[in-house]
Amino acid sequence: MPAVKLEKPDPNACSTGINAQPEQPRQVNLVLDDSGSMFYDGSSSLDRWSNAKYSLEVFAAMMGGDDTLNVYRMSDFRDGATAGPLVSMKGKESTSDRVAKIHQMQLQGGGTPYAPVTTAVADLAISAAPDKWLVILSDGEFNDRATKDVESDLLRFASENTNEVSRLQVAFLAIGHEAPQLTDNPVAGVHFDRAPETADLVGKMTEFSNRIFARSVLPQSTPGHTNPDVDMDQLLVFAQGEDVKIGELSVGGETIKPGSAVEVAWAENSDASVGGSLVPAVPNKELRGTLASFADVPSGSSVIDIKGAQTVDVFYTPHAAFGIELQDSEGERVDADKIVGGDYTVNYGFMDASCNFIESELFGDIQYSAKVTQNGEITAEMLTPGDTVALARGDAQFSVKAEYLGGKTSEAVIDLKVLRPAKPTKFEMGEKAFPVSTLNDLKLPDDAVELHYAIQENGKTIEFGAEEWASFTADSFTATSSEPDIEFEIAVGDKPGQVFLVPRAPGGDVYAAVTGTLPITVEASHVYDEQLNESTFKSTIEVTDDLALWDRISNWFWQVGWWMLLLLLLIIWCLGYVFRRRLPKKLRQRPLVDYRPKALGGKRAQFDARFEKNRGKLLIPYTAETGSIRPPASVRGIPALKIKAVGGGRFEVKNWTSLARSGRVSFDGELLTKTTEKVRPLRGSSSIIVTTAEGSYDMQLSQSRSSGRR
Repeated sequence: MPAVKLEKPDPNACSTGINAQPEQPRQVNLVLDDSGSMFYDGSSSLDRWSNAKYSLEVFAAMMGGDDTLNVYRMSDFRDGATAGPLVSMKGKESTSDRVAKIHQMQLQGGGTPYAPVTTAVADLAISAAPDKWLVILSDGEFNDRATKDVESDLLRFASENTNEVSRLQVAFLAIGHEAPQLTDNPVAGVHFDRAPETADLVGKMTEFSNRIFARSVLPQSTPGHTNPDVDMDQLLVFAQGEDVKIGELSVGGETIKPGSAVEVAWAENSDASVGGSLVPAVPNKELRGTLASFADVPSGSSVIDIKGAQTVDVFYTPHAAFGIELQDSEGERVDADKIVGGDYTVNYGFMDASCNFIESELFGDIQYSAKVTQNGEITAEMLTPGDTVALARGDAQFSVKAEYLGGKTSEAVIDLKVLRPAKPTKFEMGEKAFPVSTLNDLKLPDDAVELHYAIQENGKTIEFGAEEWASFTADSFTATSSEPDIEFEIAVGDKPGQVFLVPRAPGGDVYAAVTGTLPITVEASHVYDEQLNESTFKSTIEVTDDLALWDRISNWFWQVGWWMLLLLLLIIWCLGYVFRRRLPKKLRQRPLVDYRPKALGGKRAQFDARFEKNRGKLLIPYTAETGSIRPPASVRGIPALKIKAVGGGRFEVKNWTSLARSGRVSFDGELLTKTTEKVRPLRGSSSIIVTTAEGSYDMQLSQSRSSGRR
């Protein structure tokens, strides 16, 4: 199956401002609790550490290309020690390399110091990333900081490090029943959740991953079967099982191969410190899965080839091309370079490849912000789609932003030069007929029809000034016709208002050009000194047909007819093999010859004659099949019979006269003699008898010794 190619909006093809906001660089500083309580509860071993590490592998695999992840291990800060991140990675690294860094990381046990949290925040404070996250995974209260103070700190961290250019958010995941209970406050930038049981950890961490990396869960009808109603920048498939395989994604009869696929799995760990003693680190050996990513997935029903999975989750990032559209009083789209002072309706939102607005629940809860700035001052804020805005002459900027999927953003901006309303203008057009045979040879301006373009004010014609006219170019004018088989070329003259136009044959083929009285529409659109000049003029142009019928027939033949003739000849040639006259199918390659002796007591015998087709004649169509029948060597004095098909399952013997001279040959019981004048055609079932002094040889053409006699 062919590979999928996702069509995306072309900003240059839209009459609006459109922008798929590039992904913002994101830095995540993650504090990982590897204290003794992650390994041992005082009476038995725990595998919290194993689930946490596995979850962190999944987290690393879900990073975006501009993301940075730093992991701070609590055990590096015990006994008042200072440290930096144990592991650092970039989203640009391969997925397998990122996962390997987490997989190889050892957890050591010990206490739950607060220092790695403050260190991670301090590092975020000096980061230039616009999107910052402090992530904490812990199963108990901190040794040196009360829970109420921790909650106050997290709110302060988010507030002090959030401004117009960057934002810091906190994600705290509490593991087990002894972990601190904080208040979930997303508005303030603090997200809290709990994994009461160790088995809940992977799912809760995945939810945090989606919030941080701006993804969401895509519904599945059955595992691997999805049907999104918008295009996707990425689908991330997380399948868990003992031996999971993720293959291609099929959509609309086409396929997409995974851009990356990486395995995540439980890991061995050295003994951990618990209360001053070492205890074995017992892993959860059921933790195993694969993550695969698919880029540029079009909307519609899709199937992902997944084998060996116990659970399958699909996370998505929608293709969020965001656009603004201005409409005039008649509800028509207005090009950004054709805006004049007046009232306009503003629409904005996500767009498809055709620049049409789309809506989908897969964008989640969308928060919009919009404003209009004119000549350096904000003149409108909090615009909603469908609002009316008044534009005055000068510079204007529309800026619209959408936040969706819990933090992902997309925006669009239009910078406008608002013009003075167009002055009334008009066209006048001369008359001229163009012979169709000359369309490729017409010269501008000598052979052109001349138009006059001028300002029309209070019933008077006013010429454009010389300086303004000098700013006009051929691109300021377009000429089209409702007849598709004609084109036009335009030139601007030196005198104000002077426009020259000639028709052209489509693709340079005068035989393809339409002739007669053709409708024509001439449009002008030009900006000078923040003044729009615009006009539409409808008229007709005459293209006469001066090509002789023979010329058109000759052109048609050399363009089309020759290969049609060749095809016809080929068909006729092939039919010659189908409808040729053929020798009877009953003729055996070795016809039976039955010998009957005349003498009493003589011994009967059987011999083989030999029938052969003339293979050379088979190559020539419409030529009748020919061949020869050779009597056995025991029949002396009788030459081979030269035969030719005559149709109807019959054939004639071409050399029957030489056989007749012997007076010993009979065809179907009719003896051939010197006086025989005509011989009837034979059939495949005919019998040829040759008589000798000893006996007779009966050649039965449709019989052979292997088939016996009838």
